[in-house]
Amino acid sequence: MKSLVKGVALISSGVALGHIISLLAQPVLTRLFTPAQFGVYSLYLTLTALLIPVVSLSFPYLIFYATDKGGKREVIQLSKLFLYIYFIFSTALLLFSFFLQWYSDNLVLFAASLLNAVLMSYILLNQLIFVDEGKLKTRGILHVGMIISIALGKIISHYFVFDDKSMIFGHLLLLFAFTIIIWILFDERRLPKYTQLRNINSDYWSFSKYKTFTGLLSALSVSLPIFAISFYHGQSSVGLYGLAYTVAFAPALLIGTAVYEVSLRELKSRRLKKLRIPFIKLSLFFALFVLLGLIVCGFLLMYGSYIFSFIFGVDWQKSSEYAAYMVLWVFGSLGSRPFNALATVYNLEKHNSFIEVIAILIRVLVLGAAGVIFTSPLALVLWFSVANIFINIARIYILKYYFPGVVNA
Repeated sequence: MKSLVKGVALISSGVALGHIISLLAQPVLTRLFTPAQFGVYSLYLTLTALLIPVVSLSFPYLIFYATDKGGKREVIQLSKLFLYIYFIFSTALLLFSFFLQWYSDNLVLFAASLLNAVLMSYILLNQLIFVDEGKLKTRGILHVGMIISIALGKIISHYFVFDDKSMIFGHLLLLFAFTIIIWILFDERRLPKYTQLRNINSDYWSFSKYKTFTGLLSALSVSLPIFAISFYHGQSSVGLYGLAYTVAFAPALLIGTAVYEVSLRELKSRRLKKLRIPFIKLSLFFALFVLLGLIVCGFLLMYGSYIFSFIFGVDWQKSSEYAAYMVLWVFGSLGSRPFNALATVYNLEKHNSFIEVIAILIRVLVLGAAGVIFTSPLALVLWFSVANIFINIARIYILKYYFPGVVNA
């Protein structure tokens, strides 16, 4: 537990610095761009989140499943091969769709999101390599560099003439430059041989299939409120939701990423040593974060409108209410991160994907019912958050029931 806390602290420090920079950029951006423009950018980020599991095929996470250096090296090389192929395809698609008059707003948005997913997946791969090697400070530095490049890209994009897609192209331009720096400094520039491709461990493909499916469903679940709000209430409401998402997900970026990545490393160590998992401690960890979510929710409901109005401008005051209800979902998800890592390390993704299918159906039903019954988009966020807390509780106890040999009650 001490090594888990130390690792979380090291990664969180880097993530915290990066997120502080991102938050400091928000007051500037909210004065340069309208809620409708933020709505388009939010859809771009949503598509990116959906595409990341597809372009990476979840191979980066196999680093924590491979049991020897040879297997780890093979996984890294395979990950890079897939990403290089997607990079060539997404770049060509973006160039053709935008510069050669084969133009469609939806196609440009998709191509830009695909390229962003490739760049983010490559950065993620390098971050996970450093986590597995115990180089947590270097992992933190990569995150800070990524956030700075994205923030600067969005700010300078104000001077571009791309209508409502300015932030998207600014984001892509600077992130691409940062990715090139990583490639020069850290990439070994080795790809798998043809014989390696023909003899890939079948367990790797099985893991990749179910982990990718689960990742895609998880990303879709996170994106459901944006689709629902866009459908029922329009782009301006999506923009307000997008800012609230950026603020409310600060703990997810600050703590959640660190908890998940360090849990991967610690659980891999326990699996290799054939140690059991302390289920009660992990359950208390989840309960603590749900309680913190309720406290933060209450604080934002009382003082959030003043804070948002002062920092982001009066046009964004309503975002505080979105953020207040959203933190219930965010903190509940944070508390369940070690259980997500458990499924990855012990190759339980097949079972986890089945749970996620049921969960996404419940979320769709909740959002659909809320959209029909209530006229306010805030109701969608509130009911979605409450549903997610109960879904995470169910997921935890299903893991305990079906895998008694893995967890220790």
